This record gives sequence, C-alpha cells and structure tokens, in this order.
Amino acid sequence: APGARFFAVKQALAAEVKDAAAMKSALAPLGTLPGAKALEDGWALAVKGGTVQVRQKGKHLVVGNDDAVTQATLAALPETTAKLERAADFTLDPKLLARGLSQVSLADVLSDENLAAMFAVSSELGPLLARSERITGWLDSAPGGAHRFFFDWTLPESK
Repeated sequence: APGARFFAVKQALAAEVKDAAAMKSALAPLGTLPGAKALEDGWALAVKGGTVQVRQKGKHLVVGNDDAVTQATLAALPETTAKLERAADFTLDPKLLARGLSQVSLADVLSDENLAAMFAVSSELGPLLARSERITGWLDSAPGGAHRFFFDWTLPESK
C-alpha cells in the first residue's frame, strides 16, 4: 500500500520560508482536519499508516513521518537563517537510497505501474548506489525560468 511505503523509511524534510508569520497562518487550517493534534510548534496529522508532523521553527518548516527523526531535524536547524548561495543544497546517503529503492518489488510494479521507473532505477543503479560513498549537489534558478543543477557522486575506488 502507498501509505505503508511512505512510512517504511523514516524521514523529515526541512525548508526555509520567506515569511514565518504567513506560513503559520497558512498552516492553521490543518487543525480542522480529522485526526489533527495541535503541537507546540505545529500539527500532528493521523493518516492511514502513521502520523505526519508539520512543524515550524522560526523560518524553517519541517515535515516528517517519524517523531524522533523530525525532532532531530528540528534540533539541527540553526536559530537564525543566513543567505544561501544556492536555492537548494542537498546530500544523499547512497546506501540508504539503494535500500529504499530495493523495497519496490516486481509484485509492486504489477499492482501499480507508476512504480516501474523506481524498480528500473533500483535494478540498474542499486548495486552502484550500495557501493558509493556520498552524493552531494545543488539546485539554482537561472534567467528565463530555467534551472541549473550540479551533483557530485563519490564512487568507490576501482580495484
């Protein structure tokens, strides 16, 4: 089930917002959803398969599917924000990515064809990801509505 897949990997995503007050107002209607529980800094939303937390720390918005991971993400965020060089910087753990992709089985693909691309990536890149050390990169806007990106994939030394 999609819900079970979403909660299979404990995760939290953080984003910086321009207007903290506007974000807090935008999140307020979450409290009217069935199964919503107010938190000191946001909401816990009971959904099929688990709980999604939507929390705000200053100008940071954090969405997570596991309390411990969400708390750790919130704790790691700085109190003040700084001008970032890029729109987004990212770091991926290729071993965890490979493990996550391997959760999609051929039976899943037969029941939901939308998972075929993930299954193909897992089959083709899974072994290389599992042996890789890290993937880092950035994403930025470019003139004319275009986007630029860069990533650095550190592979194991050949023997």
